[in-house]
Amino acid sequence: MDIKPITPEQIAVLEAAAKQAEAGGMSVKASIYPAPSVRPVNGFGVLQPDVTGVDNVQIVVDYTGMPNTDILSFYWNGDTTSIAPVSADAKPKLVSVPAALVIAAAGKNINVIYSVTDAANPAGVPSDAHTQVVERYTPPVYPKPKITEAPNGELDVSKLTGNAHVTLAAWTGQAIDQKLWLTVTSTPQIVIENWNPLTIKNLGPQARQLGLDKLKTLTDGSTLTLTLQYSPVGSNEKLPFSQESFTIKKEPAVIGIAITSVKDSKGAEISNGGTTTDTSVTVAGTVTFAA
Repeated sequence: MDIKPITPEQIAVLEAAAKQAEAGGMSVKASIYPAPSVRPVNGFGVLQPDVTGVDNVQIVVDYTGMPNTDILSFYWNGDTTSIAPVSADAKPKLVSVPAALVIAAAGKNINVIYSVTDAANPAGVPSDAHTQVVERYTPPVYPKPKITEAPNGELDVSKLTGNAHVTLAAWTGQAIDQKLWLTVTSTPQIVIENWNPLTIKNLGPQARQLGLDKLKTLTDGSTLTLTLQYSPVGSNEKLPFSQESFTIKKEPAVIGIAITSVKDSKGAEISNGGTTTDTSVTVAGTVTFAA
């Protein structure tokens, strides 16, 4: 079945139903489609992200008939586009909620609504609203990326003889096929491809390199910030992970050397092209650095 993205008309129907629910009324034609439910919840119907996690939350839709030609669209806490429309090809229909939506709903009472689109109702008919209580969420403390050559937070590019090494310690909840995404902020801006994504194939510390050629372009005294996001197994949804910043140190390139004076051990000037038998001389001059 060709399922198209939600339309502006379908969004308007869902938003109108949510507005009525928030005002204390009932959704349009609520008697046709019962409210959805959310799982997993505790015995009091409360969603507890700190207990059950944020990666496994589902909306449960079940109504009389449920022909598989029906298309379901969803409203979750003001969002109508992050959950893609699906067909009613199972009874009940279980639809995953992106972890970012669960995190954004933490500590709130939210409305959850679905609408049913069929040939007779192309704009969709909304269900009754389900009010879901969501407890607070405590983000995990993930390890920060480290650069082996910058143990104190300063990366001296001038001393590098090869690529720099980025490492990341193992973390709680690490799993095969999770993905890590790295965003680099620098002056000038550089792009690192070998983390986008880095798919976890072995549990434990992870490592990649930062190319020396790109690091050499960075400005002395600038800040290099590494920001990591992660995607749960089977998803490309990017969630916050960790961030670390480093100060770039780089000696300016020498573009010219000029000798202005050569004196022997007695202080006598040796002329340009001249000679001396003295075994100790003093050389003075200037060095020109790149801007």
